[in-house]
Amino acid sequence: MVKIAPDGPRVCKHVLPTPPEVHAGYRTLHIQEATYTRKALEAMPDAVANWYGYLTLYDQTLRREHEWPQDESSDAYWSWSVRLNLAAGALASTKLALDAALAGYYSQAYGLLRHMAETWEQMVYLRFNEEAGKQWFSPDGVQPAREPSQGTILRGIRRHGKSERGLLGNLNVVEEKVQALNKGAHPSGLMMVQVSTTTPGMRQLGGPLNEALLGACMDLGTVLMALLHHEIQHIAPVDADWETPFDALGEDRRQWQRAAFHQELGEVVPLTEPQQTRAVITPLEQRDPAASNAGRTWRGRCRACGRWSQHRSARWRRATAPTRVAWDP
Repeated sequence: MVKIAPDGPRVCKHVLPTPPEVHAGYRTLHIQEATYTRKALEAMPDAVANWYGYLTLYDQTLRREHEWPQDESSDAYWSWSVRLNLAAGALASTKLALDAALAGYYSQAYGLLRHMAETWEQMVYLRFNEEAGKQWFSPDGVQPAREPSQGTILRGIRRHGKSERGLLGNLNVVEEKVQALNKGAHPSGLMMVQVSTTTPGMRQLGGPLNEALLGACMDLGTVLMALLHHEIQHIAPVDADWETPFDALGEDRRQWQRAAFHQELGEVVPLTEPQQTRAVITPLEQRDPAASNAGRTWRGRCRACGRWSQHRSARWRRATAPTRVAWDP
C-alpha cells in the first residue's frame, strides 16, 4: 500500500473570507474529505494514477483551438459542434466524479458517472445521426432545445452501429451499469451504506472509505474515460503522439483492474480482427468474511439467516461488478 506523506503534494482552493463560525461546517467537511481522500489514494494508487492520466490526456486534447474546415451550415458541422460541446462539458464531470469517489461520496459519484455514460451515448448517436445535431440547440433563441429522448438515442445507436465492432456490446454493458447508477444516484439503499459505520447506532456524516464502492467507481469511471476518449478521436485531430499514451493508459487500466479484482478480465480483441465479442460482466471477487459489515448488503440483516452476512442483492452485484467491455478501447 502506498503511503501519502503529511507534507505530500496538495491542490488547494480558496474559500470566501468570512468569520470562522460562518464557514465552520464547510471547513469541517473539507478537512474530512481530505482525510478520506488520502485513505482512498493509499488504497487504490494505481487506479487513481490511471484516472489522472486520462484526465491529463483529455485536457491536452481539448484545451486548444478547434476548427471546422468545411461548410458550417451542414449537418456534419452541427453534429461536430454538439459533440465538441458535450466532450468539453464532460471534462468537468470526469474530474468531479473522481473527487466524489475519493472523498467517499459514492451516491454523488454515481450521478456524475451516469452523466459521463450518457454523454458517451449522445456522442455516439450524433456521430451516426448528423442530421440530429440541431436538436441540441434552441430553434429561435427563445424556445428550449428539444433533444431526442434517451430511448431514441439508444435505438439510433443500435440501428446504425451494427457495423462498428464491439459497439453494441459496449452499449449493453454501459446500459446495464446505468441502471445501477440510476438507483444509486438517488436517495436509496446505497445512501444507507454510505452513512453506515462498524459501530452500532453510529452514522457517518460526510463520506467514509468503502473499498468495494470505491473500486466500483474507479473501475467504471476509467472505462467511461476510455470510451469518451475514443469518441474524441472523431472530433479532434489525433496522431501517434496521442495514440501512444492512450494505448499505454488502456494497458495500465487493465493491469490495475486485474490486481484489484484478482482475476483476468479476458483477452482484448485487437482492432484488426473483424469478429465481435460478447459483453460479459464478471463477478466481484469473494471478500474476506471478517471485513467490515459496512457495504456488504443493501438490505441489512439477511432475512434467511438473521445475521449480518455476505449475501448481496442483485443490485449490489451489478453496482460493484468489474466492467468488462466487448471491445476494450
